[in-house]
Amino acid sequence: VTLGVNLADLISLDAANLPLDQVQPGEGLDATLLWRAQSRIRTPYTVFLHFVDPNGNIATQIDQEPALPTTSWPISVTIDDPYTLVIPMGAMQGTYQLRVGLYPTGDPTNRLPVVDAGQTSADVNNRILIKEIIVRP
Repeated sequence: VTLGVNLADLISLDAANLPLDQVQPGEGLDATLLWRAQSRIRTPYTVFLHFVDPNGNIATQIDQEPALPTTSWPISVTIDDPYTLVIPMGAMQGTYQLRVGLYPTGDPTNRLPVVDAGQTSADVNNRILIKEIIVRP
């Protein structure tokens, strides 16, 4: 999925690789985010992934620093950043959204603002829509 998202003129989320469009409760959903530093990053950032149910509630989430810390990202080099979200056993059937963003490590309320959502959208909480995923029984 090509995204082209600009976060605070500091980091770009160029794309995301998600092999699955549909999952079942208990399965893992693999997502590899392709980030690029636009300039030197001096703050360690944590990535959050929210798996949002059809009612807008977070069904499951991951908050973790990338394997290669943001402070060591070279400028203009694409960083592959893989994650696996496990779909909760009780997840109801329907269309979910995978949303992501960044915040300074230890400060989850201070998310990096989305300056340009590129080829996707972002909500008022600076959560970037990566893809809609169907949860089936």
